Amino acid sequence: MRYVYIKFTDVDCETPPSKSNTTVTAPVTTYDNTATYTCVDKYYYTDLSTQRTFTCKNSGQWKDGSVLASSIDGCTGNNSIKKIKIPKVDLPQ
Repeated sequence: MRYVYIKFTDVDCETPPSKSNTTVTAPVTTYDNTATYTCVDKYYYTDLSTQRTFTCKNSGQWKDGSVLASSIDGCTGNNSIKKIKIPKVDLPQ
C-alpha cells in the first residue's frame, strides 16, 4: 500500500469568489489564512453586519464554520435592509 502525505501548508484555496457590492482581501490564499469580505459603503449582509471572514481549510475551500464562502450572497443595498433606531420607552417599575 502506498501513502501520499500532504502538508496542510501546501493547500491553496486560490482567490476567493467575488460577491456583489463587496471587496475581498486575501493577501495569502494558503491553509489557515483568512479572506475578508467587506461591504461597500451603505450596503449590508442580511444580518446587518458589514464584514465576513473566512479561513482557508485543508479541504481547499474558504469556510466560516460550516458556511462556504462560495455559498454566501453579496451585500444588499440600504433600500432593502435598514438599520433603525428604536426609541427609548420608559416602562413602569
